[in-house]
Amino acid sequence: MMLRYYSQVRVLALIGLTKPEHPAHDLFEAIKDTIAGVSWGCADVFGAAEDAVKSGFDLIKDNSVPGTTGLPSLRKLIADGYHVLTF
Repeated sequence: MMLRYYSQVRVLALIGLTKPEHPAHDLFEAIKDTIAGVSWGCADVFGAAEDAVKSGFDLIKDNSVPGTTGLPSLRKLIADGYHVLTF
């Protein structure tokens, strides 16, 4: 299974890809149905949570981490059969 979610600075780049004038917008359109959402904690820290929601992305907060609004649970994704790649 293929699933993507974005964190940290990638959240800001992902939001930019939703705009038709972005040079990589067509590529984004080709893969957007594989994007599960963005890390709520990362989007919150970088001030991008509102823009992420406006762009149609879910804010993932499966994992309660003190001091954050929540982070995706990599353990849950792996248990659900996904392969998690970080880079």
